[in-house]
Parts: sequence; C-alpha cells; structure tokens
Amino acid sequence: MKIVVVYESVFGNTHRIAAAIEQGARHAASTSLVSVSEPAVAELASADVLVLGGPTHAFLMSTPASRREAVSWTQDPNRHLSLDSGEPISGIREWLDNDVALPPLFATFDTRVASMRHLPGSAARAADKELRSRRLKRLAPPTSFYVSSHNDLLPDEEERARAWGEQLARASVATVSAP
Repeated sequence: MKIVVVYESVFGNTHRIAAAIEQGARHAASTSLVSVSEPAVAELASADVLVLGGPTHAFLMSTPASRREAVSWTQDPNRHLSLDSGEPISGIREWLDNDVALPPLFATFDTRVASMRHLPGSAARAADKELRSRRLKRLAPPTSFYVSSHNDLLPDEEERARAWGEQLARASVATVSAP
C-alpha cells in the first residue's frame, strides 16, 4: 500500500498538516510527502492513494491572484508572516490541471481560518469535487484543519491530522484488500 500526500502551502501551516498526515499514514502504509512545486510523477505512478491538500483562499482552492495577495501580506510587519518555501508559483488547482495519472483512491484536506468553519466553501471540497469528477474513489469526506485569525495552527490540529492519516491508511488497506 502506497500513499502519496501532495500539498500546497503558502505560510507553512498546510505543510505542517500534510507532514502530520503522512506521519500518521506511515504506520500502515508506505508514504511520500510531495509539494505541488515538485515533480511527483514517480511517486504517483506507484501510488494506491492520493491525499491532496492546500489552503482555502476565498472559500476555494488558491488562484494566482490569491497567492500574490498572500505574498503581499508578508510585507506587512503587523501580520508576522513568512513564506513556507519561497514565493508560491502554482497550487493544487494548477497541479490538477497538469492531467497527471492519478491513483484510484483519494482524500482531500485544507487549512482554513477557524472563524470561517461554518461557511461551506473550502479548498478540500473543491478538490474533492474535481477528483470525483474524474471517477476516482473517495476514501474520506473532505477534511479541514484550522488556523487562528493570526495564522497559527490551533492547538491539537497536528495531532488530529496524524490521527486522520492513520485512519486513511487503515481505510486504504481495507478498501484495497476488499474483494
């Protein structure tokens, strides 16, 4: 069983959540953690499961304009923000547009501001819809992990992500092993 966690991260929170998911999944599966900015063709070719995640921008997957706006926030000293790994050139939206061969099973996640949790739009839901339209099988409903209005992960979100990764791995093994 191989699970590939592909993520987009601007300020680092989604990267931390993706790493926690991968750590949780590695208890029951072979895993890889890949940024959308890295080629993942080899990892995906041998994968059974794709776990895809990114930050929610304006209730959807990020866009070039929303990423530029996020980068501009790092210039405001009152925000105390820095970029995860340089200026983000593309995100999960563009990654999906590359039409890479994807594994048959998937799950999606996002990071979003906790005060917006009651609103319906999210990057995870948008990615989920796109992957289901490609006739891939969903392992779990889209899942959100929350940050504060100051862009700090809420307490216990990384632990919740590790537990979710473990659940995904168990569900993957059960699904692939089922007759």
